[in-house]
Amino acid sequence: MAEALGIASGIAGIISLGLEITQGLLQYYSLWRNQDKDIRSMYNSLSNFSELLVQLQHKIQPPAKFDIEVKRNVEWGIEAALDNVKQLETELGKIKATDPLAQHGVQATMRRHILRMKYPFKVETLRNIQTNISESRSNLSFAIQLLHIDKISEAVERVDLIIRWKQDNETREVIDWLCPVNFWLKQADVLKQRQPGTGDWLLQDSRFLDWETGSRESLWCRGSPGVGKTVLSSVVIDFLETDLPAPDISLAFIYCNYKLSQVQNLEYFYRAIARQLVELKGAVPESVTELYQRHRRKGTAPTEEECLELIQSLTKDSAGTYIVIDALDECVDENDRPFWTKLIGQLKSSIINLHLLCTSRHIDDPRGVLENATHVEIRASRADIETYVEERIESSDNLLIFCKQDPRLRHNIMEVIVSKSDGMFLIAQLYIELLGAKDNLRALKKSLQSLPEQIDDLYDEAVQRLQSSSNAQLALRAISWIIYSFRPLQLIELQHAVAIDELEPDDEDIPEECLTDQTKIINACIGLIRIDKRSQTIGLVHYTAQDYFDRKGSDYFPHAQVDIGVACVRNPFLEYATRNGHESAVKLLLDQGAQPDSSDTYGQTPLSCAAQEGHESVVKLLLYQGAQPDSSDERGQTPLSYAAEKGHESVVKLLLYQGAQPNSSDKRGRTPLSYAAQKGHESVVKLLLYPSAQPDSTDKRGWTPLSCAARGVYKAVVKLLPDQGAQPDSKDEDGQTPLFYAARNGHESVVKLLLYQGTQPDSSDKRGRTPLSYAADKGHKSVVKLLLDQGAHPGSKDKYGRTPLSYAADNGHESLVKLLLKQGAHPGSKDKCGRTPLSYAADKGHESVVKLLLYQGAQPNSSDNRGRTPVFYAAYNGHESVVKLLDQRA
Repeated sequence: MAEALGIASGIAGIISLGLEITQGLLQYYSLWRNQDKDIRSMYNSLSNFSELLVQLQHKIQPPAKFDIEVKRNVEWGIEAALDNVKQLETELGKIKATDPLAQHGVQATMRRHILRMKYPFKVETLRNIQTNISESRSNLSFAIQLLHIDKISEAVERVDLIIRWKQDNETREVIDWLCPVNFWLKQADVLKQRQPGTGDWLLQDSRFLDWETGSRESLWCRGSPGVGKTVLSSVVIDFLETDLPAPDISLAFIYCNYKLSQVQNLEYFYRAIARQLVELKGAVPESVTELYQRHRRKGTAPTEEECLELIQSLTKDSAGTYIVIDALDECVDENDRPFWTKLIGQLKSSIINLHLLCTSRHIDDPRGVLENATHVEIRASRADIETYVEERIESSDNLLIFCKQDPRLRHNIMEVIVSKSDGMFLIAQLYIELLGAKDNLRALKKSLQSLPEQIDDLYDEAVQRLQSSSNAQLALRAISWIIYSFRPLQLIELQHAVAIDELEPDDEDIPEECLTDQTKIINACIGLIRIDKRSQTIGLVHYTAQDYFDRKGSDYFPHAQVDIGVACVRNPFLEYATRNGHESAVKLLLDQGAQPDSSDTYGQTPLSCAAQEGHESVVKLLLYQGAQPDSSDERGQTPLSYAAEKGHESVVKLLLYQGAQPNSSDKRGRTPLSYAAQKGHESVVKLLLYPSAQPDSTDKRGWTPLSCAARGVYKAVVKLLPDQGAQPDSKDEDGQTPLFYAARNGHESVVKLLLYQGTQPDSSDKRGRTPLSYAADKGHKSVVKLLLDQGAHPGSKDKYGRTPLSYAADNGHESLVKLLLKQGAHPGSKDKCGRTPLSYAADKGHESVVKLLLYQGAQPNSSDNRGRTPVFYAAYNGHESVVKLLDQRA
């Protein structure tokens, strides 16, 4: 126990000394932290280091006894950190010599100003301080990690905490409604794959540290396939989640996956980000609950636009929002079209103070959304590959036996694989799988001397081994199902799929005795597949494997599509063929007597499923077989409605040609044109308008296609619809015109277009609010300026008596407050509660806005209907600087 206490007291001593020194440095540099980029970067690093020390103070408890090796390593980490802390102490001592508070007199003051321009602010001084901070953080982290503060177990514990927090029924319902996909589970699964120390090089890179502290807005980490980009993303996420000071900072992340292209879209990712931001707060905000209750009555999910608004609302008060996006190159939709540029563009326009980190292969940025990003080349370090190979050798019984036969073999394997893998974990993994499959030591040594150089050659060799194995038939069946599935399969689904060949004619279901053990299926595939342990989803080892089989699969599995079709016929519970475009399977089903207009539990026909997924050849086949083009499901949606919503132009054209009605409406009153306009599918909108689609059709909420288009940044559709007769001033059930949606979402180009088309800038809704009111509320300065230039009244009041200035002040939009005051807005206007813009600004602690309003004549002692003044609100919420400001003016 004495050893443990010795370690704890050693760390405590360093923490105490470190805090004293960092506080001294922080105090000195605080006056200039906003004057220079280098000083600001160093100051932020110093502040973060100070917070780390405070956190460690709370974490040190006398643990159990440690063995001698652990104790020695911990002491080394402490001593290394102490060296850096002493360097910082030296820097502080030099700086104190130039402290402007230490000397007096005019000459001393002048001398201090000259000195201030020298030592403490030299670039090398700042860099020296920042280097010592970085090394101290690294060494202390090493020591604490040895004391079993395990980052990976912490990540799993945090996931468990989130899961426990969600046990409350209502909270769980709201969270799952917001997004059923929990990316924290994916994060925990990926992080488990990390070997100790992997990715630390990035966390210590100056470019990453600058990004973390806010000096750089975007970081784009690119690398070749198989270098470990996804694991690196998980390391960054875990680091940020541990290192960033909550609750002032927001964090969210997404993992893109080519295998999920059928469900990946903007709405999917926005919902995932919104969910994480809500979970981070620890309680469901009222705005989210209200949105949930509104949709709950209709049984609908939040729209893309609502999710963006939610993200904007959840992050507006954050000191910074960190978002990590893994695998941009796998951010593709169901038609294999990349949409990551739009995703990033909209996130940038919606989130203030966004810090974005992305990983990808070496891909182009056609729209320039990351043109100002700092680039980092990802390559696994030699140490990372060595650690990985060592761990794989230790986990391979076969390789351990060979290494015992030849003591030099381990070193030889390590040297060859590290040199040939070229910084790619995937190649190292395939090499290990290849060597581990050898039958004797000589065969292994021979193979080690002639390892394939290219990934394709490695996959060729793996498939050859698979074909010659005793479980070849099982492995080939399993891999063919994984390759040709249009979504990731659950392990239990794969179990059932490979068992179909064992069925007897009178089997109505798959009996338990026909199921092959899951472990046997996995082992039969010799490392070509991997399992997400939490979701039990199974897939190929890497997307390069999918690419390989896409090119060469027909050579290995020439009858796979037909086999899957037969499986669908023999096993109808695998609802697969139509929705996933297996034309051969659909033909087999129809030949076996399946009805083309049969419907599922939701009333959807095969034609609806095929149209929704854009499978033109299947749609054509079903129509030829007599499927009704206007069949509707339980929601009243037709195949044309689904195809229009997804933007499948060729399918829309085919259905219209076969007589589908362009003006058919579902149970919510929405038409195919409405869905196409909402998603911005210009070509589909044109197709629908050409026959006879009504441009001004309204749904049960009073929304028109133009309203739907104005909610997004769909300028082309907004321009097209009025040209075909749509009324730009049509109002919905809330009394809002299309201009309201565009103004509230900050879509300047759409606002400009609608104003050009003659819409009224001062139209008011049922609450008396105008487009200007909403734009000012959300902080969209360019839209506010545009509306004011077109005659919008800056002093208009809603039914609650609130003005655009009131909303802008409430949300701390200083530049908008200045603009509205310049345009004649009254700084002392009271709403029906007697509150002024100053009252709202003071309530929220917006010091700069308070100062501006006071300068323009706002009364600091003005009281509302309850007798409360701006000073009361500021004091009640603990805004000390605002209280002082108001007291001085009063």
